[in-house]
Amino acid sequence: MNIQQRLLLLILIAAFPVLAVLVAGEFAERRADRGNAALQAVQLARTIASEQQGYFENARYVFATLAHLPDLVTGDRAACNRLTRNITTSLPSFTDTAVLSADGMVLCSSDDGAVGTDLSERDFFRTAMATGVIAIGRVTVDPETGKKILPVAYPALDQRGRAEMVLLLALDLQFLASSITLPPLPPGSDVMLVDGAGTILARQPDPGEWIGQVITDERLRNALPEAGRTTVAATSVEGRNSLYGIAPLQKYKGLFVTVGIPRSSLFAAAERSFERQMMSIGAIFLAVLLLALIVSEVTIRRPLKTLQRKVADFGGGRLETRAGLKSSVPEFTDLGRSFDKMADSLQRHDEEMVRLNDNLQVALDEKNVLFQELHHRVKNNLQMIVSLLSLQASRNKDPAIQTVLRESLQRIMAMSEIHQILYQSEQLVRLDFSAAVRSLCDQLAVAYARPSGEVEMEVKTEPVELDINSAIPLALLLTELVSNAFKHAFPSGTHGRITVTLRTVGEMVEMTVADNGVGFDEPAAGEAQDGLGLSLIDRLAAQVGGSAARLPGAGAAYRVTLDRSTAAGAPATNEDEPAARR
Repeated sequence: MNIQQRLLLLILIAAFPVLAVLVAGEFAERRADRGNAALQAVQLARTIASEQQGYFENARYVFATLAHLPDLVTGDRAACNRLTRNITTSLPSFTDTAVLSADGMVLCSSDDGAVGTDLSERDFFRTAMATGVIAIGRVTVDPETGKKILPVAYPALDQRGRAEMVLLLALDLQFLASSITLPPLPPGSDVMLVDGAGTILARQPDPGEWIGQVITDERLRNALPEAGRTTVAATSVEGRNSLYGIAPLQKYKGLFVTVGIPRSSLFAAAERSFERQMMSIGAIFLAVLLLALIVSEVTIRRPLKTLQRKVADFGGGRLETRAGLKSSVPEFTDLGRSFDKMADSLQRHDEEMVRLNDNLQVALDEKNVLFQELHHRVKNNLQMIVSLLSLQASRNKDPAIQTVLRESLQRIMAMSEIHQILYQSEQLVRLDFSAAVRSLCDQLAVAYARPSGEVEMEVKTEPVELDINSAIPLALLLTELVSNAFKHAFPSGTHGRITVTLRTVGEMVEMTVADNGVGFDEPAAGEAQDGLGLSLIDRLAAQVGGSAARLPGAGAAYRVTLDRSTAAGAPATNEDEPAARR
């Protein structure tokens, strides 16, 4: 994750609480808008219920007036029939008018055929007689007109407050439905007047189809007792998903007005407002993120990219690279200046190192020339000594002296070979000793050559790097051991083999010279085995900090061992001076 992405993440984290508060506020406002919309349905139901209650109040006033008319009080049935017919004719909202005795018999009616009918078992009659208040019956169909009617019974009370007769009006429900004044409602809304059982008494729109039907949604029927205090989500008789507000007719128990509004229409304004607000919040948030992205690109990412590119160029060897960073962010400008200061310092240091390296290279070249000249002069001087000793040996006829001179020649030639190899080497102070071993063995094989190849020489070496202080003593050791093998191991006419081995064992260097000749004569008890060659072997081994040991077995074998780290660069001390100098 780069720094720009981290910055955006930081902005998201910082903005999240504000965003959460805004979103939570919008959800709360949405709930409030939906609640207000639901309350609107309840208030409409209350308003319409109040209007319908006025309609029933008018009917009650008619009842009260009729109860005191002389034609009813005197019991004149003919006059009573005329009165009920006149009422039915003059009030189109009623389809029938009748007067019932205290025992439920129809005394007079606008319908002559109904006189004498016993209605004592009807629920509206029994309720009116028992309670002394207006009672409303169940929806029925008028057999003569086919209209759906609602019986409304009004008890006429005597002076003691007892019902002495019941006035009955048959309310035309179609007329009642037409009296419902619909306020402006969304399409698909409906208004109903229902009784406590959920029977539809009046409905708008389409009253004729649904009057007398029972509300099918149980949720709406169960909510009727809670009328005026809540809303309920239910399915309308036409199958729409609606929210219903319910209000009771306060003075007429068991009658309710319901106002159903499709949820999609009721909450449409709230949902549109919510969507607009959420889109506004989202747009503002995206704009903030975009602005943060642009600002971070200009003020952070680009300066960092520039600095990163300059650092890469500087790290690639372009020490003249400078950041030259100028940013609106002071910290980046300071960082660029610090980088430029560091680059100046490193460039000066590099230039100083180049100058010192040039000086060191000149000094090294001079030293190499000096070493080459030194090795060349030493080699030439040793060659001159060899020539003088060879001339002396050729003029001297004494075999013993010739032997001594020849051995000295071989030792000097060994030292000369080391200088020759160093002269040809690039290092000048260290050499691969395995090359010196092979060259010396070849020279000694030629010097002590016998006819018909009586003595064979086998050389086995591994690369071993030594300095001059160790190489010269080991070369002298090798010369002494191989010379002794040629001179003493094989009497005249005998065949044999001399094996020279150079190898590393762990941190040690081992050089072994072995032959399969006659071996050494064991000295008598109390006698010491002496000789210049053997004495030189011990002294030279000690000079390089090593040891020389004779190995048991047939023939003669010597092994010289020295520490590898010492042999690779230990300078000679006064205690380790060559025996020739003592």
